[in-house]
Amino acid sequence: MKARQIIKDSINNLFNAAEFTLEHPMDEKMGDYASNVAMILSKKEQKSPRELAEEIAEKLRGQGELKGIVEKIEVAGPGFVNFFLSNKYLTDEVSEVLSEKEAYGRGVRWEEKKVMVEYTDPNPFKQFHIGHLMSNTIGESLSRLIEFSGAEVKRACYQGDVGMHVAKSIWGIRELLKEKKLSIEEIGEMELDEKAAFLGKGYATGAAGFEENEESKKAINDLNKVIYERSDEGVNKIYDLGRRWSLDYFET
Repeated sequence: MKARQIIKDSINNLFNAAEFTLEHPMDEKMGDYASNVAMILSKKEQKSPRELAEEIAEKLRGQGELKGIVEKIEVAGPGFVNFFLSNKYLTDEVSEVLSEKEAYGRGVRWEEKKVMVEYTDPNPFKQFHIGHLMSNTIGESLSRLIEFSGAEVKRACYQGDVGMHVAKSIWGIRELLKEKKLSIEEIGEMELDEKAAFLGKGYATGAAGFEENEESKKAINDLNKVIYERSDEGVNKIYDLGRRWSLDYFET
């Protein structure tokens, strides 16, 4: 148990204060931790916060569990109780950090729990963007925090390889192939990043067509059904190649 929790428990054991803070003061001269417990209890105890803070500090100085951890306790301002950690405690804590290295501070609260965290979830036929980076950063951070609390974490990432975004992409790809007089096989001869960029342009073309033209919108809706059914060999070829290129690109 670390110093902050030990100090907080000592205050609670003596005074049973429902809500109080114990935080690092902005001014380091005010100690390592400062509490407003006297201000919280002053009305109930019918004493001024400063007077009550002096009483609280005196009682806490006699608490055995604080021995070796807290060097001194002082009262400041209108009634803050300030705690100064001992040099020995701080030295021992530094030694523990150096000894445990990356494992320092690892918790057991979630020990024996299994947690799955899903994040990033890039879509085939579309390029990565800043939203994926944000999701990846948040998801991985949460995963590490949960892991550090003792849980076994399973990371999951699902690729949305069906749906309207795929239909828009394939519709746009077909339009670009016609416009540039290219085949999907010729696109396959390009470098991987070029193929990914082409897929991204296909999606942009399809998304614009869906929003701007009713005929295109209907064609994309119809194409979506064809993709689900896998009922057209030409569409299947574009889908299979595009999906593979996307997943290969995601791995780079």
